[in-house]
Amino acid sequence: MKRGVNLSIGQQMWVGFGTAGLSLALVVAVVFSGLRTMGELRQQQTALIAPRSAAANDLETAILYKSLTAEGYVATHDDRDRLAYERVSQQASEVLLRLAGLADDQEGRALFAPLPELAQDFDRVADQIVAQARAGMTGAEAQQAEVRLARSRETLLDSLRRYTDLQEGKVTRARQAIAAEQTRTEKSLLAFSLLVLGLWGATGILAARGVRAPVKRLAAAARRVAAGDFSDVRSLGHRGDRRDGRESRNELDQLIAAFGSMAAALQVQHEELQAQNEELQAQQAALQAHQDELSGQDGELRCKSEELEEQGRSLQRVQEELCEANRRKDEFLATLSHELRNPLAPLHSSLYLLRRAEPGSDQANRMMAIMDRQLGHLTALTNDLLDVTRISRGKITLQCSTLDLCALVRSAADDNRALFASHALRLALEVPTEPLSVYADPARLAQVIGNLVHNAAKFTPADGEVAVTLARSPGQESARLIVRDTGTGIAPELLPQVFEPFLQGDQSLARSQGGLGLGLALVRALVEMHGGNVEAASDGPGRGSTFTVELPLCKVERESTPPPTLLQRTRRRVLVIEDNLDAANSLRGVLEMLGHWVETASDGHLGLSRAREFRPEVVFCDIGLPEMDGYAVARALRQEVQLRNALLVAMTGYAQPEDKRRATEAGFHEHVAKPPSIERLEEVLSRAGLSPS
Repeated sequence: MKRGVNLSIGQQMWVGFGTAGLSLALVVAVVFSGLRTMGELRQQQTALIAPRSAAANDLETAILYKSLTAEGYVATHDDRDRLAYERVSQQASEVLLRLAGLADDQEGRALFAPLPELAQDFDRVADQIVAQARAGMTGAEAQQAEVRLARSRETLLDSLRRYTDLQEGKVTRARQAIAAEQTRTEKSLLAFSLLVLGLWGATGILAARGVRAPVKRLAAAARRVAAGDFSDVRSLGHRGDRRDGRESRNELDQLIAAFGSMAAALQVQHEELQAQNEELQAQQAALQAHQDELSGQDGELRCKSEELEEQGRSLQRVQEELCEANRRKDEFLATLSHELRNPLAPLHSSLYLLRRAEPGSDQANRMMAIMDRQLGHLTALTNDLLDVTRISRGKITLQCSTLDLCALVRSAADDNRALFASHALRLALEVPTEPLSVYADPARLAQVIGNLVHNAAKFTPADGEVAVTLARSPGQESARLIVRDTGTGIAPELLPQVFEPFLQGDQSLARSQGGLGLGLALVRALVEMHGGNVEAASDGPGRGSTFTVELPLCKVERESTPPPTLLQRTRRRVLVIEDNLDAANSLRGVLEMLGHWVETASDGHLGLSRAREFRPEVVFCDIGLPEMDGYAVARALRQEVQLRNALLVAMTGYAQPEDKRRATEAGFHEHVAKPPSIERLEEVLSRAGLSPS
């Protein structure tokens, strides 16, 4: 575009691209015309020529197949060939009718005209041959019939092939016409495409000439403004005005003029910004002073951060301790399972033999002794567990009295001499002749001494020695008990933890020594409850161990705890609700042996029914019953008017404080842990009839 022409960029683009669009429309029209012509040719080929050619080929195939089936029937006289001939004859007639119904030109009709008559002659000859073959013919007659059939077939096929050749020629000419039309369309498309590309290129060049020069001027002015030079930019404000005073239509000229006006305004703002910059520098100085103050506060935050890190390390140590406790808990559960199962095998075997042994025989006595030892072992394990639980919850009450510690140590040593003899160990006992009085629970203190002596015997090999020494501590009002052995000793890393529950030095799978690792934990707890302390020492593995107990001596004689009053024994009506038949029957036997009337029920619903009939004074009810648990049974019994004065006893293996609280809320008066001792049963039965409600 010349500079004198006042056109906008959009108008210039419309002129160029409009011309290109018209050329593209011509290309589309040419292509559409060619495609339409080719479509018509293809439609003509598809709708007219191809069906006639296909029908002619089908007719030729049917004629040949008909001839073959007729000849086959003449040769074999097989009815299957005759049926095939009749089926093919029907198909040939249908194909001939279809071919006759297709539209055709004059030349095609001329070639098709003799086909129906020739087809009738062929059908007549074929039918005659089939009929004669069916009636019976000689070989010479069959041969003459086949010659007539072949002559008629060839005449028909020659005429049909002339018609087929005509259709094939039409297909070839149609394809040539389509190819020629396609070539003409491609050439037209190429020529018009080149024309459109040329027009688009010319339009792009004209648009670039109208845009590039103003853009270069605008970019140069923008760089000067960015550098702070506004000297010659203000003149750009008049760039959009033409010589005749009218505004230019070129958008870039308008943009340059707007940029010049904006630059003038920017210069004014630049001067204002300089003044504001000076003010900001003063504010920055004030901010620096404030930052110095924040730096002091940052020091305090660092101190707090260090405190938090220390707390985090403490939490980490607590977590490690909890993990260690959890590991020891898992080891204890595995050990407990092992230790509780060990006595079951000899108990089971002894019970089997006891049933078959003669009552009062040596074998029966040996089995009874084995069962007694294993039951004692199970009882000791259970007592240790209960003692640790009671001590951890503060549930143990000491029955203290003034006693002679020397006599207690001698008695404990005498009680364990058989243990040392069975282990082939020597026991050295050194006890002063004068008495050493302590205020203690004799049973618990004997338990302390027994645990220490058993521990020494357990970890001392045969022919070793265990020394028990009791003496007054020098310069102190306390007694010192020392148990020293020549056994396996204690590793240095285990020594600080030797009094922790569930800790054992022997972790092998064989576990030949057995135990739960609770003995020394009970020793420390019971000694501390008596106001004393206990320490362990060892020179390392294989060099023995030493345990030292310090107990305060008595200064003033104290009164002993009065013995408990005897329990009153009265014959009662007792109902046992227990789904375990062995447990129910064994408890029933014990209660009947104690002289009580007993009824049993195997579930809650049956228990309620038996209670209404039996009117028991005491009800022993299991908690874990099927369908209706023990809590529901207790609530139902409390609703019965005639049973409100009955003593309800929860009998279960769940003996935690939460279990006891739930039993009380459900209406139980007593809570007995399985398996109950005879003394505990008599204690509960003695409370019956005392208006528990």
